[in-house]
Amino acid sequence: RQLATLHRELGRYAKAEEMHRPALASTRDLLGLTHPNTLRCLDNLASLLRLMGKLEESRLLQLQAKRLREETLGSQHPDTLESCQNLAVLLRELGQHSEAEQLQNTTTQARITVLGLSHPEVLHSIDSRGVLLHAMGRHSEAEQQLRQAWLGRKVVLGASHPDCLISLDHLAGL
Repeated sequence: RQLATLHRELGRYAKAEEMHRPALASTRDLLGLTHPNTLRCLDNLASLLRLMGKLEESRLLQLQAKRLREETLGSQHPDTLESCQNLAVLLRELGQHSEAEQLQNTTTQARITVLGLSHPEVLHSIDSRGVLLHAMGRHSEAEQQLRQAWLGRKVVLGASHPDCLISLDHLAGL
């Protein structure tokens, strides 16, 4: 699984997919469909497929991961919120902005409650909300969210951290 993630991070998506699919099948067979490790593999594969442009298959797997994590771990568990965040990004990419906004807002608020405002995952959600608002043409709101994410990441992660630079790039793209 770690090697597949490395391939994904290096942009070798086809190789990563070749490794993620059997890892998911083996983990599911060994630990069961609702085991947290299986659900992480499922979520990882769904995210990879989104990056590869296989949006419909990604959507089906992401919905399954979200549902199973909610049932197994609860709706406020950080892993469940990760699946919700990933689904919100996918819905944005599919152009389903209204659904994406509703899920993004709910996920961001839940992450703030569970993890605290300065947690990197919360800042990721705030950044994603800004990107969504920009895609919806709500530039003033987008700027506020993107600026908040960038400033938060700058304090928490440092100005040269890749996530901070991503937020800065999103802000500059307005």
